[in-house]
Amino acid sequence: MLLPLLSRRRWVSGFSLTEITVALGAISFAILPLIGMLSGGLTLFGETIDQSVSRQIVQRIASDAQQADFGNLTASGNTTARWFDAEGLEVSATDPMRSYEARLQITRPATVPGEGGTPGPEAGTSSVEDLARIAILISFRPAGAAAIPERTITQFTYVTRKE
Repeated sequence: MLLPLLSRRRWVSGFSLTEITVALGAISFAILPLIGMLSGGLTLFGETIDQSVSRQIVQRIASDAQQADFGNLTASGNTTARWFDAEGLEVSATDPMRSYEARLQITRPATVPGEGGTPGPEAGTSSVEDLARIAILISFRPAGAAAIPERTITQFTYVTRKE
């Protein structure tokens, strides 16, 4: 009578070590590309934010230049810097929250393509006394970052003398 009791096997439900190893391998094989795409997506997201804030900064600087007295614009060749935080609001150069540096390069008189005005330094261009060209170079440069910016966006705007 003891024999039938000892020969019986008790079945325990569950997965074997081999099955678990194969399942984990399949899951990791599917998840790793997703993690790689997440990294690229975050990089693209950061660059998009930088471009959006940079465009807001350019708009503000261009608006300030349009409203300024033409005679008060900096003489040709001078470069000035303005600092902005992560939201595009202007801050001081010593503010620890600064994230963007905007460098302005003003050229007066501006050289433009065309026939009118005084001949410019390049063939087919003319120099216009009542026009200033402002190059706005915006660099993502958080406080305490290295001297060389990682990303720089350059925009140009023109300001005319108001009568």
